[in-house]
Amino acid sequence: MDTNGYPQVFQKRGSVLQLRFGPWTGVRFSGFPSKPNPIYTYDFVFNEKEVYSIFHLINNSIMSRVYLSSEGNEMRLNWIDPAQGWMPYLVTTVDMCAQYGLCGAYGICNINSSPACSCMEGFEPIFPVQWIAGNWSGGCQREKSLNCGNEDAFRKLSGVKLPDTRHSWYDLRTGLRKIAVKRLSETSTQGLDEFMNEVRCIHRLQHRNLVKLLGFYA
Repeated sequence: MDTNGYPQVFQKRGSVLQLRFGPWTGVRFSGFPSKPNPIYTYDFVFNEKEVYSIFHLINNSIMSRVYLSSEGNEMRLNWIDPAQGWMPYLVTTVDMCAQYGLCGAYGICNINSSPACSCMEGFEPIFPVQWIAGNWSGGCQREKSLNCGNEDAFRKLSGVKLPDTRHSWYDLRTGLRKIAVKRLSETSTQGLDEFMNEVRCIHRLQHRNLVKLLGFYA
């Protein structure tokens, strides 16, 4: 559990980030499958004194445990009486898209596609030769510079994992209206220039239903 910002779940090997399961959405961690199961439910406790995740067995007659394998995979095992042994029920490394930074900045990972990584619409690989070879970590860049003209618009992306919340700020005093603000670091792959371009575009928006404008970066 990483608490450097809004809490989220990582898997590390030493100091190297391998997998990111995302922050708590109020129902689940955003990178975990949203499939219900008859074995257990889980919850997330987050307040000024403590931060932890807890599992609740639906059927107390079932024995279940979680362990980290030597390969670095978190696994849930259930005891099966007829087999007199522990049998795998869930492996958290669901697919390669859980790997941290696999597709780089502005990249999209889709396990149902081959290759799994692609660039967002309007973007292209920064290093085409490496991209074709299967090294997508360099990420993508805009095909054309952002100029906030008539052809620029906002696009909705569904079914995505919530962004990395490290180095973010939050205030629990807002009750259910929790706020998270991303702070760009000097090593941010998005970069300050991209952030300023987005802010300039938002500044030109005019809409009567726009209540409060705080700004964002893509």
